[in-house]
Amino acid sequence: MSENTDNFEFYHQYKTIVEHAGEAIVIIQDEKIVYTNPKCSQLTGYTPEEIMSTPFIEFIYEEDKERVMRNFRNRIKGLPAEKEYDFRIVHKNGSVRWFHIRPVIIQWNGKPAVLDFLVDITERKLLEEKLKQSLAILKATIDATEDAILVMDNNRNILSYNKTFLKLWEFDEDDMSLNGYELMEKIKPKLKEPEKFIQVIEQAYKDIDKVMKDLFELKNGRIFSRCFYPFKIDGKIKGTVCYIKDITDSINYEKELKKLASTDPLTGLLNRRKFLDILESLVQKSDNPNFSLIMFDIDDFKKINDTYGHHVGDMILKKVADNVKSVLDENSVIARWGGEEFMVLLIDSNLENSLDAGKKILTSINQIQYNSKFVSASIGITKFLPGETIYNLLKRVDKAMYTAKKTGKNKLVAL
Repeated sequence: MSENTDNFEFYHQYKTIVEHAGEAIVIIQDEKIVYTNPKCSQLTGYTPEEIMSTPFIEFIYEEDKERVMRNFRNRIKGLPAEKEYDFRIVHKNGSVRWFHIRPVIIQWNGKPAVLDFLVDITERKLLEEKLKQSLAILKATIDATEDAILVMDNNRNILSYNKTFLKLWEFDEDDMSLNGYELMEKIKPKLKEPEKFIQVIEQAYKDIDKVMKDLFELKNGRIFSRCFYPFKIDGKIKGTVCYIKDITDSINYEKELKKLASTDPLTGLLNRRKFLDILESLVQKSDNPNFSLIMFDIDDFKKINDTYGHHVGDMILKKVADNVKSVLDENSVIARWGGEEFMVLLIDSNLENSLDAGKKILTSINQIQYNSKFVSASIGITKFLPGETIYNLLKRVDKAMYTAKKTGKNKLVAL
């Protein structure tokens, strides 16, 4: 077989391969397309005649022309050029298509030319753009949340975080180049209980397949809830996502609600319901509880209100509460029982001690003055008897108080 025959067969085999290739193939020389395969027409919508009769730059999307021309000219001149890159072509129907190009410098008819292999990557680019948009939306959502978020892999390397996390710990972007161990050293000085804080992290990584929750407090008094959630990739746990939420206001609100539910709004003392809860708890916790009760009522209080107005009456109630509190010890509990009636619980107190406390209470009340007059009170005192009911106890102290009122007021009666 002659050399010409071999060349002829090789040419036709090569031509068959090129014309049936799955990617567009063009040869550009002197900034014109001198060869194109059928796939190029299929991808761009132009006929081979239209492609080869038009300067190739005319097919390029406007924003990509400078880059494509720079790469082409540098490559022809032997200067540095991108080995492969992405750019856009305007389809004949007006749509914009993305292509990935791999240029190669060749000789064509004795002159330098560029052989380009082009793959349509429009669908991939659209998916990338959708993914980019989704990630941008996700990041904006995460940054907008009030929860601080930190994502770390199994080796404590930081994978992601949000702006709230930076704000919480007063970090900047440079701090986030540290790993979890190094970051912890910067966090510790801000914590009220740093060792406990670290122990929970260690436990979360020890039981990384479990969800773990706890609370922690900063030295500035802010309280946070923290939750570790494991995340998986291809069914394998790759790290943990930590959510941190500031719950200080919520806790304070709950405390305030509890306080309102158990406190008299005018005097700030415990209310009747809370006092009864304490009394019942005291009786239930011991087989032989040792305590006494003092019940007192401001004398002639209705007359004070009717004569001088409720604002004077309210002032007296608040002053009575403050004065009595000031003479009671830490084992005493005082409550506003209702209207102008008050109740005092004296824990670990015998009758003699209770009488002394009652005298102090009466003296403190007698110091309160209004319109050149002094406040007085009738006081009843009794001690809890083993085995009796709270109902009987309250009935007896109430009787003692009313006995004091009926027998002259501004006095103490013990039953």
